[in-house]
Amino acid sequence: MAFNIAQTFYIDKSTVRNSEQITLTSIDMFFKAKPLRSGNASGIVAPGVSIFICESRDNDVPDTSRVLETGYSRVEYDEIVASSDSSISTKFRFNKPLIISTNKSYAILVAYDGSEDYSIWTCKEGELVLGTNTVTSGATAKNLGKVYEYTSLVNSSENVGTTIQELWKPLSDVDLKFTIF
Repeated sequence: MAFNIAQTFYIDKSTVRNSEQITLTSIDMFFKAKPLRSGNASGIVAPGVSIFICESRDNDVPDTSRVLETGYSRVEYDEIVASSDSSISTKFRFNKPLIISTNKSYAILVAYDGSEDYSIWTCKEGELVLGTNTVTSGATAKNLGKVYEYTSLVNSSENVGTTIQELWKPLSDVDLKFTIF
């Protein structure tokens, strides 16, 4: 699976009545734009979006080798709503509630069919707050981590063969707009 973007987050035990675990049932994502239904870059008719939940490494980087077993949800093209003012969300429901540990960092991995041109609303430090002349100091939600773009490096050697190395490139002062339920 090729991921496009990821957002890390931390579940602080003290914010959930000191529970050792919580149940995660769905995530709302806020799309700014979606590709054309057909005649788009990938040639896929009605490309959808999938999300996965994985654990993060100690340095808050998504670890795709640790995707949670039931941490997958998919929304088809026609159910994805793009909003010009970030007021409408698209709900990604998990088939089975995820039981995740607190005091731990996780990541939402987002995969667009065909690596299409979807755009998720973000909050970037230094940009104007939508509809105002106020400059934002960045996301203010507690326990947000980092946003990463997915890239891969292909290493080739005549003696060793070809390998693909997974890389997550952090984006400075940016957070995706999302809500966890």
